[in-house]
Amino acid sequence: MKNILNGLKYIWKIWKKIGRTIGRVVNFVFLIILYFILLAPIAIIKKLLNLKKKTALNSYWKLHQEETAEGYKNQF
Repeated sequence: MKNILNGLKYIWKIWKKIGRTIGRVVNFVFLIILYFILLAPIAIIKKLLNLKKKTALNSYWKLHQEETAEGYKNQF
């Protein structure tokens, strides 16, 4: 009887490890599915909504160009 119980405990340990592993894999797959169904489209939509052309009203950015050849050399 003891041998049978020890065998059942051993089998139960193995099945617990297998069950935990399967649970982790299923959880990982569900997270990936959730990402592609919910989060990725939301991120893409937000990015597309922010693609408006920016106006340069308060922008003072100007391309720096040197007037002389010596200035070009010193620039780098």
